[in-house]
Amino acid sequence: MRTWNDHGPEGNRYGHVVTGSLLLLATIVLGSVGFMLIERFTPLEALYMTMITISTVGFGEVHSLSPLGRVFVIVLIVVGLGLVTYTAGALAGLFFEGQLRKLVGRRMMQRELDGLRDHFIVCGYGRMGRIICEELAEEGKPFVVITLDQEEA
Repeated sequence: MRTWNDHGPEGNRYGHVVTGSLLLLATIVLGSVGFMLIERFTPLEALYMTMITISTVGFGEVHSLSPLGRVFVIVLIVVGLGLVTYTAGALAGLFFEGQLRKLVGRRMMQRELDGLRDHFIVCGYGRMGRIICEELAEEGKPFVVITLDQEEA
């Protein structure tokens, strides 16, 4: 039996957002630690450099960087921008995919419901509702099930 679930697909829809956010946070921490170790920056200077590097603001360096520090910045830019893009894409996908799925699903369901004539409405899909649906299906009679419990459907 076809069902309509207003909550989207099964599974964890937030996994990519959580993963991207955690990796981005780890990159900020590791970037700050890297600046403190390589360039001997204070924690605030290191965090500041990490944030302007990842965000590509480009305010300039707190202090001149050593060659190793410049290589570190290059790696931090690539990793940081990749993670920002990944996380932003996951957030956008979560929002737009969910909204699009709801819109398309509702329209499809409405079209299907608009086309129904002379059909039965079964309220609930417990033991009795299931038996009634089986009987209606065997007789080829159109019916719609209304239930609050998606697991029943």
